[in-house]
Amino acid sequence: MAAPDNRLRFSSTKIDFVTDVGLSGQDHDNYPPPQGQARFDHMRMLMIAVLSQQSSFDEPTEYRQGTPWFDLNSQTLKIRKGSEWVKFSETIPVGVPDGSGLYTTLEEWYDAVNAALTGVAQEVVFSGSSTADGIQSIEIPLSLRPFIYDDTRCFIHKNGLMQDPRNHTILGGTTIKMSNYQLDIGDVFTVVLKRVPSNSFYTPSVNV
Repeated sequence: MAAPDNRLRFSSTKIDFVTDVGLSGQDHDNYPPPQGQARFDHMRMLMIAVLSQQSSFDEPTEYRQGTPWFDLNSQTLKIRKGSEWVKFSETIPVGVPDGSGLYTTLEEWYDAVNAALTGVAQEVVFSGSSTADGIQSIEIPLSLRPFIYDDTRCFIHKNGLMQDPRNHTILGGTTIKMSNYQLDIGDVFTVVLKRVPSNSFYTPSVNV
């Protein structure tokens, strides 16, 4: 067997805790002492600790890799991993292992999904017409402004033709500034505002 082997087992031969299990340097390494007996109060405390996941405000002083602890400060279940108490989600595997045999943890999956969802927002759409010549700015209706973010992009259709979105800038979350073209009397437009992060908003011109 490979050490450490912390499985509950009742071997027919005496268990060698040094080589088979491994020592931790904690009090339970010497409990009960050789030829000694386990105390009643200690066994009762052991039962309580097992049943409660060592629930406490202070970190447990007796633990092994994989020991659970219910942290009463945050009301969360943690587990001993390496030299730290970490959230259970950091040790729960999801999906299939990669080429190195490593799994994505539930924590990593949540972080990835949460990051993706952070960029998701409902689209904003409104339309109108120009009552003057040379218009190069459009006010975003007041009720729609709460849906504007730092990475919101403008997609404007003028008289049914989509304009280059690189020619649009949102100023202060209230006004769309147009460059390289304008709206004149009678022009109709539709504005679509959607979140597009910089890493997926490609600005160089593509030649085909």
